[in-house]
Amino acid sequence: MQFVDQLPRVIATKADPMRRQDDPKQQAIVARALEATVHQRQATLTYYSKSSDRTKTYLIHPYRLAYAQAGLYLLAYVPEYGQVRTFAIERIEDLSLLEQRQHRIVTLKAERDELKNSVALLDPDHVDPDLSTELVRENLNVAHEDEYILELPQR
Repeated sequence: MQFVDQLPRVIATKADPMRRQDDPKQQAIVARALEATVHQRQATLTYYSKSSDRTKTYLIHPYRLAYAQAGLYLLAYVPEYGQVRTFAIERIEDLSLLEQRQHRIVTLKAERDELKNSVALLDPDHVDPDLSTELVRENLNVAHEDEYILELPQR
């Protein structure tokens, strides 16, 4: 039997009594966080930080929900800081979805698709052999013995 399969027999978890699991406001925030994550939508988040004892609004790009230490957390890229931050769901006061999609992800996907096309063009089965030979020789400055090279004046 695998080690991981045996863990439920020896480890038990229970909800933290301080966390309210049935709060309708929190359930709505989780639903919006899921929607933003799945549909790659930007959002604004109003969050209370325990460490700074203040509430702040962020523009975020949510990308994952995680359950850890008996709590649910939203991981999101925060452009203001240029990094991914972790937000405890229980301290999110408001989460509003924006119509804008996550620009960075959309841009990266477009670049990926463009690179896919470029790589497909490099397939030896799809390249004209005469053209490829000529380009390689030109870039490597190589010529056959029976060829003459004429240098043209630069403009």
